[in-house]
Amino acid sequence: MKKMFLSVLLLFTFSIQSMNVADASSPTDWWSENEAELSPYVYSYLLDHAGFSAYIYADTKADLSMQVNGEFTVKEKYKNFIVGEYDERSTNILVTSDGLVVSYSPKVSAGAIFPENKSTKNLHFRELQRAVKQFVGPTIEKASYINFSSLDSNKALSMYRYWSELTIPYQTSIQSVVLNDLYTDGFEDYEFTSISLLPAVFESGKTHNVEWKGNSGRGNFYIDGIELLTKRTSQMSIFYTSNENIRVDEIENIQFYNLSNRFTPVISDMKTSHGAHSEVIWAIKKGLIRGYEGGSFKPESTLTEGQFVSVLSKYFNLNTSLDKNSTVFNLEGAYIALKKYNFPLNGYKNKDARSNPISRGTVAQVLSMSQGGPKDLNGAYNFLAEHQLTNATSLSSYNASSSLKRSHISSFFKRMDSAKLTELK
Repeated sequence: MKKMFLSVLLLFTFSIQSMNVADASSPTDWWSENEAELSPYVYSYLLDHAGFSAYIYADTKADLSMQVNGEFTVKEKYKNFIVGEYDERSTNILVTSDGLVVSYSPKVSAGAIFPENKSTKNLHFRELQRAVKQFVGPTIEKASYINFSSLDSNKALSMYRYWSELTIPYQTSIQSVVLNDLYTDGFEDYEFTSISLLPAVFESGKTHNVEWKGNSGRGNFYIDGIELLTKRTSQMSIFYTSNENIRVDEIENIQFYNLSNRFTPVISDMKTSHGAHSEVIWAIKKGLIRGYEGGSFKPESTLTEGQFVSVLSKYFNLNTSLDKNSTVFNLEGAYIALKKYNFPLNGYKNKDARSNPISRGTVAQVLSMSQGGPKDLNGAYNFLAEHQLTNATSLSSYNASSSLKRSHISSFFKRMDSAKLTELK
């Protein structure tokens, strides 16, 4: 009996010790699985400014006052979050008071993944780890990843100055490839180029030979013997959508990432029971519409023509920037891009009209014309009804002369997306 008691006691002690060891090894690992709650304004900020990112949502509030220790330089300060960096070769760091910490390369990098010390370790995680330690407390060992420049990608591969055979799985869609040079001082001096690959370059179900050629740190990547760029590059990041990883014959200097969008916009002035709540969240995560800095969305406010033009141009992925080296949204550029389609908008020349409410009838006409449908109001309504873009059973019940609320526009475009009406005609 005594031996049995000792055996049970030893087993119990070993079990407790094992649990303690397991708990102590990674007490914050589960943070990487958290849904990252944030305001629509912060999410829009990341869409505008961030490329490849490592992030974590802690289970505790962040102390934004910890910035005063001198290590961290605050570049921008808002009501509930700050943005800064540790040094000029650091990633950018965004920290919210609710415990969200994001380490990201700037949008100008086209989503490049930055190795640390020219190795396969990424700088994004190291700086995230550093920021979490400073603003939240614990040391993290895991994080989630996303590329805000390629939201459709669920996987990524990073290759530093190497050669390998890459086999692209069947039913894989290459979203973008980013080449960059690591031998420069500061992000502003990097050469960033995003390439949209054609099937002839990276083809689903095919094996490609990828080789880096160069010496003394100077060289470039070749795919199947074809040089991708004439500029010097040393690292390649591939972002793609697939159920499988790209297969490689060598794994040295190659790192794989699973990408996930765990961000959950929380709207302070819109209940989840609101009839358009899910459509508004969809539109925010797509980057079509924004919230306000305090966390509000103002769903019952009247939609202006300028706001509608912003959503429309973003939905159809129009480049509205007036700077050929930028893709940042510009309302003037949006009107210029849309003018050739002859949509019945008043703000092409009259900038004051952009702040006026837009009618439901004008919205119907623009959506119909965007798909090659009729311009007249009756025909435009019939187009909406035919494609199930409205619940109105007649033109009169559609209330064409009335204005549209901010919450309603998201429903129109969510239905457009469901109907696969995604190309401007």
